[in-house]
Amino acid sequence: MPELHGRATFPGIQQVLSCSYVLSHGISPGVATLEIVPQSNFIAAGGSLVLFDGAVRLEFPRCKVDQSTVGLNAGGFITSLAIFDRRWAWAFGGLSGSYNLTSADGTYDKRRLKTPQQLATLCLQQLGETGFDVSEMPNDSLPLVEWDHENPAEALADLAQKMGCRVVLRLDGRVKLARTGSGTQLPRPRQDILEDSLTINPPERPDGILFSGGPTRFQVDFVLEAVGEDVDGKIKPIFDLSYKPAGGWSGVVPPFFGQVSKIPVGILDRIPRDLAKATVFRWYRIDNRDVGDLRKNILIPGYGRIDILDQILPIEDELVQTFIDVENGQPKNFPAEVEGTFYDGKFGDENRVHATYTDDFTIDRELGIVKFSGYVGQLNPITGNYLAADLILRTACSVRNSVTWALQRFERLFVFPGPRFGTGAQQIKQDDLQLTLYPTYNAANKVMRITTNEKEMIRQADFEIAAAALAYQTPLPQEIAYAGLKAISPDGAIQQVAWSVGSGGCTTRASRNDEFSVVTPSYQERRALERLRGDFLQQLQKQLARQRQERRARKEARGK
Repeated sequence: MPELHGRATFPGIQQVLSCSYVLSHGISPGVATLEIVPQSNFIAAGGSLVLFDGAVRLEFPRCKVDQSTVGLNAGGFITSLAIFDRRWAWAFGGLSGSYNLTSADGTYDKRRLKTPQQLATLCLQQLGETGFDVSEMPNDSLPLVEWDHENPAEALADLAQKMGCRVVLRLDGRVKLARTGSGTQLPRPRQDILEDSLTINPPERPDGILFSGGPTRFQVDFVLEAVGEDVDGKIKPIFDLSYKPAGGWSGVVPPFFGQVSKIPVGILDRIPRDLAKATVFRWYRIDNRDVGDLRKNILIPGYGRIDILDQILPIEDELVQTFIDVENGQPKNFPAEVEGTFYDGKFGDENRVHATYTDDFTIDRELGIVKFSGYVGQLNPITGNYLAADLILRTACSVRNSVTWALQRFERLFVFPGPRFGTGAQQIKQDDLQLTLYPTYNAANKVMRITTNEKEMIRQADFEIAAAALAYQTPLPQEIAYAGLKAISPDGAIQQVAWSVGSGGCTTRASRNDEFSVVTPSYQERRALERLRGDFLQQLQKQLARQRQERRARKEARGK
């Protein structure tokens, strides 16, 4: 026969006066609050919390004492204990791996493919879980993940949320990835129901959901112009330099620059010849002229023409196109390329035409300047004089809107059917998912076609939007309070179950499509706190890594 007040036990505790425990969705541990008779002997740090009422026995293994306090009430001194359920251990561990990376044309590296269920399995195995159930997680997408010593529980929660699921610790101690809103009905034994409520609670929804990716990456062929550093420190085209020889640069032969003055000038007291040797015919800057029509501004294939160079600065030093790195099997971007007409002395006195430059160079990304390790020019085929080379830089960049100065991003808008409320759209921003585009040019430097991963971006965006839209379904929240202990397990619909034993009676309270506890933060609040904790730990790890590197450098310097 069920007992009126029920009982609770925990290792090391002699007498429990009362106990209440709330089991909720998510990766944060639930907290059981126990009031016990003060005792001087040792209380175990962990073990199984057991609740029973003579008819039902509930056991929660691997719990851990969080803290204890001693207070005074009308009956004397009372010790209160806060005990975490076994999810306290999920705060530890690390997980690394990159999966479902795509190349610029949207194709996957088949060696690094993982479905959502496989990714969830990796997380759960890293947590030491067995007997888990991931079958409800949608499995027809390939979400990009790049884990670098991530907490496995955090990674699991993020993945579940993207897929419209929640992490659920069931009553049998097993973990389930449950589809949000999908699950069983609450039991309704008439003789045991103390309270029963069923209400309609339409969520406050926006008019739509807007998905945006990271800054779009465009691959572009840029015309380069020869520049140099002037005595005032400014970068100018070589024909605008104050120390340009009277006859221009056509008669100058690097590295001598005999026609350039070696007398210090200007308020910086700089020597023109030294500046010429360091920069002229070695520095080439992006010109705001289109490679296919020098009379027009740069055309960004897939975007349009830009007004000023600042819209694309800083540029990148690699292409959108990728290859598979044989060392680690990961997709890797090709480095930026320079090609054109130039003289390298490898074909006698002839220039190389439409050739790829293969010697060393670096890119000043902020200024859009290619800095060559040696002099790069061409020979005038008629006079034999040394001229600036005709060069093109092929690299990737992002683009800013000329009016708002916002970075161009992939966007996909979903509008809810039905009435409009005049709200803005809910924003879903995924910087790790980027639209990429690279063109194929013909011999006249005209764009023939553009290769893009847009189809894959649309597919991923639709999954993200569908998962977010689940939160705005009109649920039928239900909450039932029962006499005695009921073995009710959370699922995708049953969000919270609480059990209480003690002088106030032995009860069970459960809610469907809602959370009733006023002392436990809501699921959304818990997720926000979990993300903040994850961000803090990542920053702390980076700081500690920097400190270790600095200490190592100081130690090596002392050793020298």
